[in-house]
Amino acid sequence: MKLSGHLVSASIVSLAAAAIGNLPTACKSSNLSFDSSNADTLAGCAGLAYSCDGEVVQVNSTNEAITANCTPHPYKIFIDGTIKGPLAIPGMAEASSITVNGSIVLNSPAYLGAVYSSNITSLDLPGLENVASSFIISHVSSLTSLNVPKLKNVTESLVFDLSDGPAIKLSFPSLSYARNISLTGNIDAIEFPALNEALSLDIYTTGKLDCAAFMKKVDAVVHTGGQGRTCTSRISKGTTTSSSPAPTDTGDSVRIGVRGGLLALAVLLASVLAL
Repeated sequence: MKLSGHLVSASIVSLAAAAIGNLPTACKSSNLSFDSSNADTLAGCAGLAYSCDGEVVQVNSTNEAITANCTPHPYKIFIDGTIKGPLAIPGMAEASSITVNGSIVLNSPAYLGAVYSSNITSLDLPGLENVASSFIISHVSSLTSLNVPKLKNVTESLVFDLSDGPAIKLSFPSLSYARNISLTGNIDAIEFPALNEALSLDIYTTGKLDCAAFMKKVDAVVHTGGQGRTCTSRISKGTTTSSSPAPTDTGDSVRIGVRGGLLALAVLLASVLAL
């Protein structure tokens, strides 16, 4: 039986009213700040929150139809250093931004505060497709796995500073665009099979990544609008740098692009000041 337009509208209003009542208070903000005490609750919110005619409501798409006036509600995701072990946010398709960093202790003698490394071991975002701003990971000491199989677009910066962590292989099988990419750490492999555009690309690894082979693949498919691309391997003590139209190989002293540590630190301090 086909419902009339009025009945459908009434059903949507009823659903929204009920869902708003069930949405945890911590999920009604535009920010979700994950810590060791609320991770399970917030992970559920990130996957079930939708904006329906301006109202943020909770809709379980496995049980309820997602109507045309409802779109995923993009949160600003903050994951702090008290998270230990694995973290999964299975239902989240959209995010305004994602920031993973260590614990910040304010009023310490060191400038704005001391930063202690996060002990998150894995980050699983199986449904994530778009990040409207930046995706930042810094000051983590235990991350060995990142799963973002559907991530297609990062509008601003994809910046990982994994300098404090163990060996890791990074794979972005669906990523086609990120304005700025900066990856630093003990990186054994990087896969960007779908990437075709990035304004800047800067890799610094102390792991087993073969920079020459990696850059050969990148040069063939990634357009940077004339900007440089660089990959530095500490083990091989060499930097492979290229800029449109032709790649060149230079020594350790040549670096083009944005270093991950500096940009990540700037974002980290900005997030502190915003709290």
